[in-house]
Amino acid sequence: MNIVFFDDLEQDIVSINFVVPIGTKTIYKGKKNNFAHLVEHLLFHGHPELTQYELMLQIEQMGGLVNAGINSYYTELYARVHKKYVIETINLLSRAINCFSIRREEYESEKKIIAVEEKMQLTNENALLDVVLDEFFEKFPKSAIPSFNNIKKLYKEIYDNWTIIIIGKLCENEKKMISSIFTADINSNVDPLN
Repeated sequence: MNIVFFDDLEQDIVSINFVVPIGTKTIYKGKKNNFAHLVEHLLFHGHPELTQYELMLQIEQMGGLVNAGINSYYTELYARVHKKYVIETINLLSRAINCFSIRREEYESEKKIIAVEEKMQLTNENALLDVVLDEFFEKFPKSAIPSFNNIKKLYKEIYDNWTIIIIGKLCENEKKMISSIFTADINSNVDPLN
């Protein structure tokens, strides 16, 4: 995991951004992927001990905001928290990203939500025009959504190039602590597929 710090000495609210260069137009095995939006939703279910709501509630109880987004080129999981909660928030989110511990019922639920969101998108004329133009000009077929058994394997195979971008007022000691979180994650013997 790459870590980039941008100092903003005027800002007590710190922006924590986990970004991976995989979006809806990423080509995977010769096809335009149909999994990036689903993975974006599943990231909140990835924590090995907390449900999606428990994870989000813990961050919100610290006064923070957490969400995720996806576009054509990247996926981002982000949080905005007061600087005194940065380490705790990074610990929570990095556990979800590194473990990606998904249960079948969460996978099925999020798959249904994605289908509803895609139907709603087709009612927006700009989004519909994008879909039509993509289908007309794209030379790549679209892949199928991976099965529950394959989603974790696919995640481990291609979602291993996260960059964390942290913007805010942090001292050098806090930066070292944050860097050590990821060094510990990389050196752990925990199998993220179990």
